[in-house]
Amino acid sequence: MPFESTTSRPLLQVFDLVKSFGTGRTAHTVVDHVSFELAEGEVLGLVGESGSGKSTTVRCVMGLEKPDGGDLDFDRIDLVSPSRSGRRRFLREVQMVFQDPYSSLDPRMTVRSLVAEPLVVAGECRRPSGSTGWSTSSSASDWTRRHSIDTRAPSRVVSGSGSPSRARSS
Repeated sequence: MPFESTTSRPLLQVFDLVKSFGTGRTAHTVVDHVSFELAEGEVLGLVGESGSGKSTTVRCVMGLEKPDGGDLDFDRIDLVSPSRSGRRRFLREVQMVFQDPYSSLDPRMTVRSLVAEPLVVAGECRRPSGSTGWSTSSSASDWTRRHSIDTRAPSRVVSGSGSPSRARSS
């Protein structure tokens, strides 16, 4: 990778990322040579005006958009053209949180179900036999306990109108 670090290797490296939409005269570059590093445990805020490419940058890192140029590396996984096992490992360790909680969280699901769903998809736990949900998943229960998440209280997401939407507790 193009970055050199004096300490440990960064967990995420984005170097010279470029993404455009359209072709020819209608082409519009929305991410223009963006570079940053993120070490384990660090938090990064992408700040910019509307339409400046913040979401597109993250969508490129997550593999939801294909970049036109640049290098993306997560823990030695080339995210521009990852191997199947590298992509699988990346998706187990990183999760996208979309800006609109109503498109991300189903208020009919319990908190435990919301936590268990990606664990089931990643193969970290199984649905109880004969169940259509994940409410009794021991892996999800263990995970929520380890991370001090109270699944008895409803999860609340407040909309722009101020009315809360709730995910049921288990």
